[in-house]
Amino acid sequence: MKRLLLAAAAVSFFPAIVFSQGTGTRPTTGLHEADPEWTLIEGATVHVSASEEISGVSVLIQGSRIVAVGNSPAAPAGTRIIAGAGRHVYPGFIDPHVPGSAGDGAAPVTTGWNEQVRPDRSMATSGNLNELKQDERRKAGFTACLLVPDSGIIQGTSAVFLLSDETAAKSLVRPDVAMHLQLTTRFGSGSRGGDGPTSPMGAMALARQTMYDAKWYRDAWQIATANPGMMRPDANASLEHLRPVTEGQMPVMIPASNEIFVLRAARFAREFGLRLVVIGSGNEYRRIEEIAGLNLPVILPVDFPEAPALNNPMDGMNASLEQLMHWDHAPGNPAALATAGVRMALTADGLEKPDEFLKQVRLAVQRGLSPAAALEAMTLGAA
Repeated sequence: MKRLLLAAAAVSFFPAIVFSQGTGTRPTTGLHEADPEWTLIEGATVHVSASEEISGVSVLIQGSRIVAVGNSPAAPAGTRIIAGAGRHVYPGFIDPHVPGSAGDGAAPVTTGWNEQVRPDRSMATSGNLNELKQDERRKAGFTACLLVPDSGIIQGTSAVFLLSDETAAKSLVRPDVAMHLQLTTRFGSGSRGGDGPTSPMGAMALARQTMYDAKWYRDAWQIATANPGMMRPDANASLEHLRPVTEGQMPVMIPASNEIFVLRAARFAREFGLRLVVIGSGNEYRRIEEIAGLNLPVILPVDFPEAPALNNPMDGMNASLEQLMHWDHAPGNPAALATAGVRMALTADGLEKPDEFLKQVRLAVQRGLSPAAALEAMTLGAA
């Protein structure tokens, strides 16, 4: 059974204008062709949602936009025909967590006092699309991704891009989707000579102090604006960029390196009234009831561990019980969360190659995740 995963099929999850044959804001010099290419997929099984499908229908595509789905949509002359019998048309997969390096550029003159606090960074303008491995991701079924910053404690905002090989301006779907925070430090990161923190405790302290500063800054400006005679606080670009976060207009996404860090991130979010999305670790099954009780969306990696090498008795002595148990339980983690009612999305983050993604998802299905829940976690859940 063959499957077609089309960028155009993701139209249900993004604003339709993104998929229309867009025109740039710059004038076109010289002769150019304006007519988009037409494609018709005939007689396929179309998955309208994770639980609903329509058999034996055709899909008419204009450029990169679906314009009709039905038994016999009218196609103009010159339309490219694809035989869809025996094929399935799915919504394009969306990867909700693709780390990328954010070009620092020049920090605003009024930025914060610590170099680890850069909420002014935006992947929409500074993200490096060359890191996306777009061809590999498309072959794996992905048509869009959330590009997220990967450095600092208050790291900046993410952006949704189509995997289209177009310029960043044409591929950008939505800028400033979420603010990304790191409540710990990477092993070996930081230095005593530079701006800290150099420990998980220091990272949490810096994040908390920054959020308190942002709330004070917001309130101080509101009071100063309402009372022109009062002294205004100093302008601070970092704290200003956190205003949508403190006002609940922008969610925060926080990675949790284990199941305990999920609870820690939830406490942090409650303290400041933040809209939290957790980036999971694959260990959530260890505290499934507590995590389900948080009622938070979780983005799950599917980089399940390889079986420990047990070529001889000595290897067996070196493999801990914890390693063996995690190897056995990790593929069942998505099913455990779905059964517990946790809203989730699946990401290829952590895999060496994007084409390993579907193999890992199939393993999760073998371990109890329903095919409908898997498809939803890769499409609507991610969106």
